Amino acid sequence: MISRSPAPGHHPMSEPPKVLGNYQLVSQLAVGGMAQIFVAKAAGVSGFEKLLALKVIHPNYSADPDFVQMLVDEAKLAVQLQHANIVQTFDLGRVGEQYYIAMELIDGVDLYKLLRTASGRDIPFPLDVAAFIAHETCSGLDYAH
Repeated sequence: MISRSPAPGHHPMSEPPKVLGNYQLVSQLAVGGMAQIFVAKAAGVSGFEKLLALKVIHPNYSADPDFVQMLVDEAKLAVQLQHANIVQTFDLGRVGEQYYIAMELIDGVDLYKLLRTASGRDIPFPLDVAAFIAHETCSGLDYAH
């Protein structure tokens, strides 16, 4: 369960930050049928902070032991992969019945949004850029398999 805990210097007029385990949820990146993805902050000693992506599994799937095992197996495999085109997996956790995966946050443009914007403005997507993206995607897939 995502809980709320007061932040230092919190005053009653502001919303307390949402917390899941050791992670403070900063903003929502995406929502899907099986999970939500958040930008989250991990805090350490002496003001150390790291932003990462936190994939929070929908509670309905957390009740399914087959899905949970699939998630655990995926996280165990993903944490072993070290490739420039594959996000790093840092942590698999559970708070109550809510499972999450902490992953590397990639700061950049959402390709789908970029393509939609370009299409809406009748701007053709450059073939060399499309080929580069396809090549890099295939490189990551080849390594993973």
